[in-house]
Amino acid sequence: MIERRDFSRGPVWEPSRQRYMAEVRFPDGKRKKKRFRSERLAQRWWSVQMAKIEDGTWNQAAPKNVSLGKAFDEYRAYSKIHHRSHSTYVEPVLKFWDRELGRDTPLAKISTTRLEQVKMKRFHEVAPATVDKSLGVLKAFFSWCEAQGTFNINPVRKIKFFNPNNELVRYLSKEQYECLLEEAQKIRWYLRPLIILAVHTGLRRANLLGLRWDHIDFMACVIRITDSTKNRRTLAVPLNDTALETLNLVKEKTGDGEYVFPHFEGEFAGEAIRDIKNSFKTALRRAGITDFRWHDLRHCFASWLVMSGIDLAAVQKLLGHRSTRMTLRYAHLSPRYLADQVKALDKLFPGNFPRGAANGGKEPQTGATEQPPTDGPRP
Repeated sequence: MIERRDFSRGPVWEPSRQRYMAEVRFPDGKRKKKRFRSERLAQRWWSVQMAKIEDGTWNQAAPKNVSLGKAFDEYRAYSKIHHRSHSTYVEPVLKFWDRELGRDTPLAKISTTRLEQVKMKRFHEVAPATVDKSLGVLKAFFSWCEAQGTFNINPVRKIKFFNPNNELVRYLSKEQYECLLEEAQKIRWYLRPLIILAVHTGLRRANLLGLRWDHIDFMACVIRITDSTKNRRTLAVPLNDTALETLNLVKEKTGDGEYVFPHFEGEFAGEAIRDIKNSFKTALRRAGITDFRWHDLRHCFASWLVMSGIDLAAVQKLLGHRSTRMTLRYAHLSPRYLADQVKALDKLFPGNFPRGAANGGKEPQTGATEQPPTDGPRP
């Protein structure tokens, strides 16, 4: 039986050949072995190979003269066309890696070890989801490089993501909502109607800010958005009386412009308002509401519908979710949802527990009444 030698700590002397044997295993699974007369030469060769593995230059087929900055610029041109969220999602992350790794750094020198160090450092500065976002964009970039033949190693592939649970549902109480509207009224003319429409339509912030009057069909009482939804599908959102009244009041103020929420004066007069972050934060602070984001208004829309007894399938369509997985995060808010599901077994096995079985087959005593099960307090 052939003895397997351990080369993980360096060259090994082999008496039968009177040579020093050195072997290196590369990340792609290949091995390289060499024999040396001198221990010094064997150790030097082994150290060089291990250093190449460490800095990512071990693969001779990988170009060594492609810089991160040059590759990023090519990827930007691709991303602007293929990624709808390039300016808000991809571009900020690329700028971060530009600063962190340096534009002049060769792709071959960006190792998994280096990226792991950045990941752990960033973990103490931002939320885990933000760290994953940075790594995800970089991983997609290296995958694109592989497909283009620019560089054939993806150092992000072996990095473990945090994958935090982002299914926490935040929504406001009636009192908090009314207080928020009262404070919003004092800050900007558009903030209160934006909040009302967010809560009564479930539309995302970008859809609301980019809303045009030609998106709104007042006769059919519906908003139709075809060119800017998250999943690139036409979204039709029915309008209730509150949303219709709000839109009519806004139209009285803005007139016949293109956008529902435009700038009235200045350099961007007539164009859509793009940023409401500071105004919304101010309203939250004055209303005493903490740990709440604009997107949570969309959670209010879904949560309040479910708590009112609206079917989850209907909520899914109103939110524009492709699958039920995202909508199911609201299932626990439904007063009857789980109770109705388990009752399906009663219909399947109606005779498993005949009347009187619990007291030995005897009928209940006179005067005793069975109390119907309750669902507990409704939200």
